[in-house]
Amino acid sequence: MASRELHCAAAAWSFASVFGPLYIARMRETTGNYSGALHVIAIVTFVSVLLPIIVRPPQHERSM
Repeated sequence: MASRELHCAAAAWSFASVFGPLYIARMRETTGNYSGALHVIAIVTFVSVLLPIIVRPPQHERSM
């Protein structure tokens, strides 16, 4: 992986590490259970699995 992709992955990981627990705690305080927060996290995880499958890097044409 290139350096830029690693920085983006590290930023996403950091963002999730900070805001994930805060989001879950807020949902628990608001609704009284974890169900809604876990559904959102499951959907985000599902989308993050699908994106690499669907999105392909652009194909560069070789010039002759």
